[in-house]
Amino acid sequence: MSDLAALRILVVDDDPLQLHTSRRILTRLGFEVTTCDDGDCAKTFFEQWLERRSRGEESRAAPFDLVIMDVMLRDGGDGLTIFEELRQMAPEQRGLLVSGHPLQDRAAQAQRLGLAWLGKPYTADALAEAVRVALVSPVPPAS
Repeated sequence: MSDLAALRILVVDDDPLQLHTSRRILTRLGFEVTTCDDGDCAKTFFEQWLERRSRGEESRAAPFDLVIMDVMLRDGGDGLTIFEELRQMAPEQRGLLVSGHPLQDRAAQAQRLGLAWLGKPYTADALAEAVRVALVSPVPPAS
């Protein structure tokens, strides 16, 4: 994680305050941060990346170095399901799930996807540590 400026993070959360706070913390840490307030926005970034990749204009293994995804989105979107869809487009995509609710029955599915979990509300230090761990954790092979 020595060259953070080259690392790109996508934060997906339906709470504007959470998006603002995450962007502020991660930008201060040196990351390039993009935000989305729903899963459709995130999918659009991935579809655009796939188009650039098919034209040979993109060489990265995934559109972002890390996707931080809220588990429960206001529009009824399920962050874990959305992340699975993103991973189908970019199998090497790393992720971090955040939630104010315990994962309970979703824990096994998240673990299978190789996703870390961070509880809300979180501190800047907790976010920084969770991102650090997620960026060095191996991505499991596609099932």
